[in-house]
Amino acid sequence: MNQLHEFLTRILQFMASHDTETIARQLANLDMSMIATNIYTWVIGVPLVIYLLWTKKFKIIIAFVSFCLFLVLLQHTIINAGNKVDLKNVLSFIAGTTALIGLNLYLFLIRQ
Repeated sequence: MNQLHEFLTRILQFMASHDTETIARQLANLDMSMIATNIYTWVIGVPLVIYLLWTKKFKIIIAFVSFCLFLVLLQHTIINAGNKVDLKNVLSFIAGTTALIGLNLYLFLIRQ
């Protein structure tokens, strides 16, 4: 429990010490291929996914995949490393976010 409290405290301190521009810049510089080729991702991720599939916790898997898709959508539409955001990207972001929210609401609330 103390480890969780320390982890959440570090996240809160990080968010308090950085402004939104810094966080947006770090999200824009996040390289998904580097994460995919990291050995720790595979060592921790594969057994976790196997466990979630084995225990049939599909809602957690869907929520995690939706979060990853939201980060990719955010990187490719809104965060342009300081450039101005055009209307086409904003509309694409709104449409993608609405689709993700609609899909999650359907899967979590309607189809139980």
